[in-house]
Amino acid sequence: KKARKWRGDRVVEECKLDVEMDGGSWVPNGGRHNRDTDRVKINALVANGWKVLKFTGPMLNKDWDKCKQHITQCLRLGLK
Repeated sequence: KKARKWRGDRVVEECKLDVEMDGGSWVPNGGRHNRDTDRVKINALVANGWKVLKFTGPMLNKDWDKCKQHITQCLRLGLK
């Protein structure tokens, strides 16, 4: 079976952190980020020891400090 290759939005390989920025939060039913293929990707990453954070545009725009806090916390965990 062919190995699946995914591309993360922002990946920090040495910390095994993938930060996903989901667009289309305004699209009915969540757009392309509300598909099973997206869930399969996230589940595979987590099953292989990765941390995955997901943010929407509104989350990043309205509360960047909170988003940054989550990212920083995961980076610290990955560097231990």
